[in-house]
Amino acid sequence: MKKQKKIISFLMIIFILSFGILTNGFSMEFKTVQAAKKKTEKLWPKCPTIDAESCCVMDLSSGLVLYSKNSKKKNYPASITKIMTTLLTIENCLLGEELTFSAQAVNSIPWDGSKLGVLAGERLDVEQSLYAIMLQSANDVCAGAAEYISGSDLKFAKLMTKRAKEIGCVNTHFTNPHGLHDEKHYTCAYDMCLIGREAMKNSIFRKVAASKTYTVSATNMSPERMINNHHQMINGYRSNYIYEYDNCIGGKTGYTSAAENTLVTFAKKEDMELVCVVMRAQGTSAKENEYTDTKKLLDAAFENYHLFPMVGSNIGNTESAISDHSPMFTKYSRLLSEQSPAITVNNNSYLILPKGVKKKYAKQNITYLPNITLSNAETDIVIGNVTYTYDGKNVGQSDILYHPSTLKTLTTSSHVQTIISLKEKLTSGIVEKFVKHKYIFITIFAIIAIIILIILFYLITSHIRYNRYHKRKKYKYSFERKEPRSRHISRKR
Repeated sequence: MKKQKKIISFLMIIFILSFGILTNGFSMEFKTVQAAKKKTEKLWPKCPTIDAESCCVMDLSSGLVLYSKNSKKKNYPASITKIMTTLLTIENCLLGEELTFSAQAVNSIPWDGSKLGVLAGERLDVEQSLYAIMLQSANDVCAGAAEYISGSDLKFAKLMTKRAKEIGCVNTHFTNPHGLHDEKHYTCAYDMCLIGREAMKNSIFRKVAASKTYTVSATNMSPERMINNHHQMINGYRSNYIYEYDNCIGGKTGYTSAAENTLVTFAKKEDMELVCVVMRAQGTSAKENEYTDTKKLLDAAFENYHLFPMVGSNIGNTESAISDHSPMFTKYSRLLSEQSPAITVNNNSYLILPKGVKKKYAKQNITYLPNITLSNAETDIVIGNVTYTYDGKNVGQSDILYHPSTLKTLTTSSHVQTIISLKEKLTSGIVEKFVKHKYIFITIFAIIAIIILIILFYLITSHIRYNRYHKRKKYKYSFERKEPRSRHISRKR
């Protein structure tokens, strides 16, 4: 009997522990999800209050939107249109090519619009034209470039719209190369960030957009001309230099009465590069204007976000680089050694996260391109892509590169393919397997708990039946012993 009680007590303890683990597992899961939601809500910085009607701030590396206000609302762009015009001119022409301006191109521009003042028959090379478009905001040069590339403004505008869609723009349609007002010529702050980000991938555009001044050499019809960048954060000559911004690395202004003031600004602090777009802002005659709004947005972004390099040093952050979470398992193979890795990510590849969010919370995903031939490779080859997400948003990405020059003894691709296969299996399935095993673990405990509960029920009911049986037996035995004694007494009397 005592042994049975001990077994019941032991099973009760196991049941309580199993039930506790089971309920604690679900409780922790629920609390983790709830905490993650609260943490996410707190850690995404709120957009600063600005006067402009629309804005968008985007990280150039990842494309992550850091701040936005009515960012996808349709607005007229005015002269920030010329960023797309400049990009297409770079993509479709060589710098030394010569443009001859037709009477149609020169005379199509209103007399009060911004222009360089080219004459019919005047010739400029492409490089001079790029500076005239971005710094002087020359509408006449835009018309000449569009005519040279596509034959007319309208055909060039179709090319602009097509390119915008390729970039991923969601609310953009162009009808001209310069941004003069047209009801059907529109975009939004988010799309202009995408266009600016695409343009900044080009080194020629970067150089032109960052220039304070430029001298247009004498042409066949005009003397030398010196032009200034109209963007006051780059060259503050129009506003007594009060709006110049040390971190500014380029930009473009815009204004029409219908669009009001528009401004695209590129800025860099340490390794973080941003593009900021404001639309329908007040001019510099107002205390709150396109420049004060832009400064407020950029300062807040640099203050509230930080970078983690995928490889390399920690660029001043308190946490180290993402070597622990790198897509390259460098310590397991000579192919991936730290000294001369044959497989790497792009240099200067970063994750951007709100301050207070650790890099371990960014989810890594690696994709390798199919049917890649490595055996006869002589130059670097893109073999895949690594992306990081946080709260469902892309916070970092990079190509994965194979460098054949670092492995002279590697004559076939089998070694690389083996490593790639291994890495893919290790990385792509690890999270899913963990989650799957976690629920299997909880299910096992639930089954054990149920089995123990059944055994306890059986033992307890058996114990009750046993006690009842012995009580009845004891009572019967006692009754039988008492009865003969009563008969003996009666006979004695």
